[in-house]
Formats: sequence, structure tokens, C-alpha cells
Amino acid sequence: MAKSPFGKDVPACVIRSYFKDADKDDSGSLEKSEVLAMLRQMGMDERQAEVCFMLVDKDGSQSVSEKELLEWHRTGEGYKMVDDPTRYAFVRRLVDEFKKYDKDASGVIDKAEFRALLASGSDAWSRCSDKQIAKALKTVDKDGSGTVSFSEYLAWVETKYTMNGNIK
Repeated sequence: MAKSPFGKDVPACVIRSYFKDADKDDSGSLEKSEVLAMLRQMGMDERQAEVCFMLVDKDGSQSVSEKELLEWHRTGEGYKMVDDPTRYAFVRRLVDEFKKYDKDASGVIDKAEFRALLASGSDAWSRCSDKQIAKALKTVDKDGSGTVSFSEYLAWVETKYTMNGNIK
């Protein structure tokens, strides 16, 4: 597995340059395919690029603004996800799992998809009322959108794993 092409010490102007080159329609945001192409150009393989896209697209909109990309770059957290093989394997597995429940490939898990996700862990969830599912969804849905983005899903799973002492 290749390391990310550079860390957070790279000047923001370099990231802006990559962004502007990838923004073919000058819309000020990059669609998923544009982000993936940009990340591959930066040296990531397809699977690494997908993980990074899922991390930078915090709201699950399937697009990324320059501001979102710069914020992701500034924190350096995304690069850590790719550069640490153990962390990458964990997040990669979560990306695959998230996509399994995001049946319509919208970039978010809606209420019905969330019910299916919960039911996969325990049959009791399939018998829950809509009100109970909505309450559970609300605990994961930190931005109040009524759906779960990958970032929210990752935070939820990490909280569960950290509480059980499984990851650091």
C-alpha cells in the first residue's frame, strides 16, 4: 500500500492547485469522480482515493468544496488514515460496510437503510417501531439531516470500539 503523497505540512496553495485543476467546470466544488481522479493524480490508488473521498465528504453530498478539502488537508487526519496500515484496514472495512447499507449509493444511510444496518447486528432491531429507529438514528445523525453520512457512521463505530477497548 502506498503512502499518501504528502502530509499536512504541504502548503495550502498546492492543494488549491490540485483542486482547481480537477474542477473542470469551474463550479467551485468537485463531484465524486473529480475528487477520485484528483487523488489518483496525487498518487493514491483507487481504494485509498475512495477512503479519502468518504472522509473528506463529511456531509455525504457526493461533492467536495475547496473549503472542505482544505480543512481535511489542514487537520492531516485523512492522511493518517491512509498512511497507518492498521487504521487504513479498519476504515477501509467500514467504507465497504457503509456502502453495503447505502443501497441507493446516495452517500448517506437513510432511515430504512439504518434499520437494516441495525437489524444486521441484532434481530431485535427489525421489530423496533419507527419511533425507536428514529431515536437511534438521531443519536448517530449529528448534523440533524435525518441521514447518516460516512463521517457520522465512522464516529459512531469508533465510539463503540473505543468504549470496548478495541481501537486506539
